[in-house]
Amino acid sequence: MLCNEEERGDAHLLQELIKKHRVEVLQITPSRFKWWMAQVSQSEVWKALSIVMIGAEPLTMDLLERLRSVTNARIFNLYGPTETTVWTSVCEVTSGENITIGKPISGAAMVVLNPALQLQPTGVIGEICILGAGVGRGYLRHPEWDHGVFITSSFNAGERMYRTGDTVNLYTQAAAIIR
Repeated sequence: MLCNEEERGDAHLLQELIKKHRVEVLQITPSRFKWWMAQVSQSEVWKALSIVMIGAEPLTMDLLERLRSVTNARIFNLYGPTETTVWTSVCEVTSGENITIGKPISGAAMVVLNPALQLQPTGVIGEICILGAGVGRGYLRHPEWDHGVFITSSFNAGERMYRTGDTVNLYTQAAAIIR
């Protein structure tokens, strides 16, 4: 279910819409969650959710704790820029761990590279680059923006790759933390 502009701009209308349709899975940005909590912090809507997917902006530990204080839902941190069809990776955030961008979704791959575009070993900070079916062909009507960000991978059979500009530390084979 998608909300219209009026519902999106009114926390109480949004709350009623979610109750009416018995929404159990919610996708929201951190800034929208903060805004909504400021309007309807003690809502039964939060208790009815089974899954909250939060992304498009960094998820902080403070915000995660606030979210956990209002719902028992499973919480997933989503990562991925528009240039790679929005979501590239997902991580279920459980108690007592760092908030990571998680593992790539099916059809996507993420690598961490140094400035010379060489693979970085686990534990070394570098730029995250994305490969896979979701990588865009370039910027519509602005091909001059493509240079240097949409590149050909030298280590994955010439596959198209997107340089995110995001700096990460790949601390295991399955998780990275945005720096």
